[in-house]
Amino acid sequence: MGTGSSWVDVALEERSPRGIVALLALFLGSLVVAAVMAPPVMRLARDLAELWPTRPTLYLAEKELPRYFDRLRWLVVLAGLPWVARAAGIRDHVSLGLRLDGDRWRKAVGWLLVGLAMVGSMSGLQLLFGGARLRPVENGPALLETVLLALLSALFIGVLEELVFRGVVLRAFLQATASGVWAIVLASLFFALVHFQRVPSDRWKGDSTSTTADALVVAWESLRGSVSQIRWDLALGLFLAGSILCLVAMSARSLIPAMALHGGWVWAALVHRRLVETGGGGGVRLWGGRALLDGAAPLALLAVLLVAVALRGKGALRARSAVESAPPGGGS
Repeated sequence: MGTGSSWVDVALEERSPRGIVALLALFLGSLVVAAVMAPPVMRLARDLAELWPTRPTLYLAEKELPRYFDRLRWLVVLAGLPWVARAAGIRDHVSLGLRLDGDRWRKAVGWLLVGLAMVGSMSGLQLLFGGARLRPVENGPALLETVLLALLSALFIGVLEELVFRGVVLRAFLQATASGVWAIVLASLFFALVHFQRVPSDRWKGDSTSTTADALVVAWESLRGSVSQIRWDLALGLFLAGSILCLVAMSARSLIPAMALHGGWVWAALVHRRLVETGGGGGVRLWGGRALLDGAAPLALLAVLLVAVALRGKGALRARSAVESAPPGGGS
C-alpha cells in the first residue's frame, strides 16, 4: 500500500482469501494453545499464592479454569495478530491511520461525545421510564474512582477491539471480497458472535486438578457458545454497533474515530452498570437491561445512527471522488 492509502484501499491484485485463512487459523489455533497452557498456568498461579500470599497472587488463585483459558486465548490472539495483519495486506501502523493529527483529533472528540451521549441518554430513559434506580454511592471519591476505572477499561477495550475487529478482521474481509458492504456485514457478524464465547465457571469451581482434557472441553464449549448461547436481541445490537464502527472507520480512513466512539460507549456503559440497577419485565424489553443494547429503544437508536453514518459516509465519498476527478486548477 502506498503512503497515501489506508487499510480500506484494496487493489485488484491484492484480492485474496489469505487474510481470512490466517484469521481462522489464529482463531482456532488460539483455542488449542490456550487449552494446553491453561491448566499448568493455573496450577502455577495457585502454587505461587501458597508460597507468596499477596493480594494479586490470591486474586489469581481464585480464578477458575475458564477464566485462565479466556485470558490466555486473548494473549495468543494478540501475539498472532501481526501475522494475520500481514497476510491481510497491512504493512504498517500508518496505513491504519494510527496518527492523531488535527482532523482525526477533532473527529475522535466528536465521536467520543456521541458515544457518551447515546449511552447516557439510554441510561437516563431507563431511570425515568424503565423501572431502573440509582444505587447508593458511598462518597464523592468512590464515585470518582468508579468513573476513572471505567475510563481506563474503556480506553483499553476501545483500542484493542478496534485494532482486532475493524483493523485486521475488516481488512481481511475487504481483501477477500469485492464488496465493502459484504465486508462490513461479515466483519460485524464475526464481532457479534465472538461476544457469546462464554463458558460458565461453576463446573470447575474449586477444582485444582484440571487437565488438558478439561481445558479442551472449555475450548469446545467456548466455540459452541458462539451459537448455542446467543441472545438474539443482544446479538442484533452488537451487529448494528459493529456496522456503525466499520462505517466510521472506513469513512475517516482511520481507526482513531472508531476507537473514540467505542470507548465512549464502553465508558458510559461501565458507569451505568456500576451506578444503575435495571428494572425488569416490559421495561427491559423496551429500554434495555444491563447491556443497554437489548431493548427496542436502544436498537432503534443504533439503527438510526447506522443510517445516518452510512449516508454521511456516502456523501463524503462522493465529494472526495469529485475533488479527485476535477481538472488541475479547477478550470473547465
